[in-house]
Amino acid sequence: MADARKIIVVDDLSKVFAGQVRAVDQVSFSVEEGTFFALLGPSGCGKTTLLRMLAGFEAPSEGSICIDGAEMVAVPPNRRPVNMVFQSYAVFPHMSVAENVGYGLRVAGVNRSDIDAQVRDTLTLVRLDGFADRRPNQLSGGQRQRVALARALVKRPKVLLLDEPLSALDANLREQMRFELVNLQNTVGITFVMVTHDQDEALSMADQIAVMDDGRISQLASPQTLYDHPANQFVAQFIGSINTWPASVSNGRLVADGIGPLPLQTTLTAAELTVAVRPEKILFDTEEPLTAAIRLPISVRQIAYFGNESRIVCETPKGDTVTVSVSNTAAARSAALAVGDQRWLSWHPEDTLVFDS
Repeated sequence: MADARKIIVVDDLSKVFAGQVRAVDQVSFSVEEGTFFALLGPSGCGKTTLLRMLAGFEAPSEGSICIDGAEMVAVPPNRRPVNMVFQSYAVFPHMSVAENVGYGLRVAGVNRSDIDAQVRDTLTLVRLDGFADRRPNQLSGGQRQRVALARALVKRPKVLLLDEPLSALDANLREQMRFELVNLQNTVGITFVMVTHDQDEALSMADQIAVMDDGRISQLASPQTLYDHPANQFVAQFIGSINTWPASVSNGRLVADGIGPLPLQTTLTAAELTVAVRPEKILFDTEEPLTAAIRLPISVRQIAYFGNESRIVCETPKGDTVTVSVSNTAAARSAALAVGDQRWLSWHPEDTLVFDS
């Protein structure tokens, strides 16, 4: 989508609340039309404030927001080419499903026959055929979410904003709805912008993710790039699990505390560095892997079973903790580990990440 049109362009956007709390700090980014875009970060990082500025519910302190080619800063929420699905869904309990979905069209003065047709088509789109006459209290959590989605989509906005759309659902339904939302976005072709604090949610749903920290964007990239090539230690630790060691450069060589010299090239020259490796990149061996460039003797301290994988917590001779992810295949089960076992860990140099601490 290199030549895709930019449907959202945010330039040098900031929001400062009373008391000089800088919730969003000089943020700039763009979103390509027809993509699923996620704002990801911990609580208090500014992602929800940023979404509310896109919607028009918060006024920026400085900067600009351009949506569909027009400046939006002075445009009220009801005049913007966007619609929003709130975390609580905010469906009207006294209205039927059809009345909820058609509410925005009625307010806009659309005639009754057109409302009925658009509501019917949108309910089909979100798989709520046959639910038009039900009230929200007769629906499951997932069905109420679909009502909120239908109400937001029925007016065919240029951009759909989603504020933690799956947080109110239980774990099984949340996973199911991830795929439904992605399929829905692909079907309607509308740009989705989602706020979430859930890494798995963002990685499995979004085309592009902006990872936020302390009001700024730490990295904006595809899910695979964020995971495999994080720009800094914050992104590496926020996206998935990772093992880290303090490191430094000595006589031109990278040396990690508790590991020793590493066969790695780095252009970083800071006095304090960090080396890191993902748990699934680490290999187990019963004997010392003499051909491995990076290897460590360990003791197994804890084993956590997660069905398709196990997480093994290990301890090095220097007392460092290393977590390893092991697939629970039949072969792995036949060579099962036990607490107290002595093993060797190794990994390929190219799987090691190096950060300026």
